[in-house]
Amino acid sequence: MTNPFFDEKTQSITEFGKWRGLGDAWSSGDWRFEAGKFVMVRYEIDPIYEANLDNPPQKLADKSFKLFPPAKSK
Repeated sequence: MTNPFFDEKTQSITEFGKWRGLGDAWSSGDWRFEAGKFVMVRYEIDPIYEANLDNPPQKLADKSFKLFPPAKSK
């Protein structure tokens, strides 16, 4: 985990990590304490590095991918 924060009231951990100083690529996750252990409830990434692109569209700049929980099949 990078820069974890523990919330004693909700018994949860949140983390946010910039993949580089610009913050244009990152990962973030949430874990909740359940039945004596921490359980992942969300994990999301933005792997695009849009600062390397010339005039990236806003749609791309705002794009992230939720890896957990998995998306439901349609």
